[in-house]
Amino acid sequence: MIASYIFSAISYAIVFSCIYIIAKFIYLKYNNEKFVIKSEIPYIILGAYIVALLSQTIIPIWNVFFINGKFSIEISTYNSRSLNLIPFKTILDYLSGANDFYGNANMVVRIVNLAGNICLFIPFGFLFPIALEKFSKIYQTMLFGLALSVFIEVMQFFVERSTDIDDVILNCIGVFCGYICYKCLNKLHCLTSYAGNTL
Repeated sequence: MIASYIFSAISYAIVFSCIYIIAKFIYLKYNNEKFVIKSEIPYIILGAYIVALLSQTIIPIWNVFFINGKFSIEISTYNSRSLNLIPFKTILDYLSGANDFYGNANMVVRIVNLAGNICLFIPFGFLFPIALEKFSKIYQTMLFGLALSVFIEVMQFFVERSTDIDDVILNCIGVFCGYICYKCLNKLHCLTSYAGNTL
């Protein structure tokens, strides 16, 4: 199941990347500007990540069929709508085992469910300040990460998936962790450059 999610997310990311490159190339060509792929990479990666994330969280299930020579598309929602607006309720339920949807008392399974929401947003905290340097302050990155998480949770309600304030909390933790990684690597790069200039 996880492999299918990853494959689907990568497919969306690849499609976005191709569309972005073509559209940006045409735009720059029209304005007599040069297309430099190196400068576009941060935007492509950030955009591809966000599209991949949205594809697995809010885009309804859709299938394409060719039946009797006719083309048709079937779109359906997830039919598992739930709503929790009480902070830390789901987190505590998972940790205590009360929120055991799968009948599995294994703590590892519950931790993976919690960690998944954190890990999903670590790339955002890392990629966002790299791609958009003018918004590279921690409060700016956290604010945009919060907005993206809230948007996803609201949209999940309409596609009949679970909407949970705890997901927003965990997502924001992920953004923070990603930003810390960004700052650490940024400092390491600066130290490396400084060391190189002094040799």
